Amino acid sequence: MDDLRRTLDQVERDRLETYLGDGHIPWWYSLGFAVAGGCALMSMGIETRWLAIVVALTAAVTIGAMAGVAVRKAGAIPRLRTMPPPLRRVLIGYWVVAGVGIAAILVWAFTTETARPFVWAGGLYFVVVVLAGSVSDGMFRRRARRLADQAGIQDG
Repeated sequence: MDDLRRTLDQVERDRLETYLGDGHIPWWYSLGFAVAGGCALMSMGIETRWLAIVVALTAAVTIGAMAGVAVRKAGAIPRLRTMPPPLRRVLIGYWVVAGVGIAAILVWAFTTETARPFVWAGGLYFVVVVLAGSVSDGMFRRRARRLADQAGIQDG
């Protein structure tokens, strides 16, 4: 029975190490995603259609490449279903805040009479993504570290 308990404890530690491992994504990735997404949004304001398409496609390729590097660097894509609840709440909170913020920006951009609304919207998008990403990343790391400490994982 003692072996079973040790095995279960080790499985739990391994699961937590998925969220603590060496696959840390640098803080500036949030900036990269924000710049690329802001550029894609700003491209909607470009009147020369072929140029707008080039800018939007470049932004999309950049976002895809950065996401691919992030996944390779992390080594795995943790599933939300198996994620510890404190970490899951941080991610869900990020998605809700970022989604509501981006939706509000888009509604504003499509309905305002301001000059160059999509340029302003791209800038606002940048701010929302950087702030929400930075805050949630810090919260995620603190909660993951606390869970690791509770599980007896010393280095992570």
